[in-house]
Amino acid sequence: MITAHASDSLTDSLILEGSAILPDIVAALKRPNVAFLWLTASDELFKERIHRESQYDGRSSIEKTMIGKFLERTVLLNKRMTQDVMRLRLASVDVSQTANLDELCDRCLIGLETQDFRIPV
Repeated sequence: MITAHASDSLTDSLILEGSAILPDIVAALKRPNVAFLWLTASDELFKERIHRESQYDGRSSIEKTMIGKFLERTVLLNKRMTQDVMRLRLASVDVSQTANLDELCDRCLIGLETQDFRIPV
């Protein structure tokens, strides 16, 4: 999908996101006008967010167990992804280290612009 889109000069920019976009797979894709950036976060940030969004404190013990299993899987995937990003020296932004959305956007744009990719104006 990325290769087809990047090869078509008539298409607009494409942004893909999701946990299935693994660094090992994407790093092998070397195309002009394609840049990659991973957003990373601490395990604690994931825990806080998942507990808050799921309203963990008000859940039954069975629901808390299910949420806990989801959190375990999320933390393992995050650890693998973060290790792969570091090992492959890919661009990333730690969202735990940003104060607000504007700062996060600025850091993402800088991370993209430092690659062999230029964001169309």
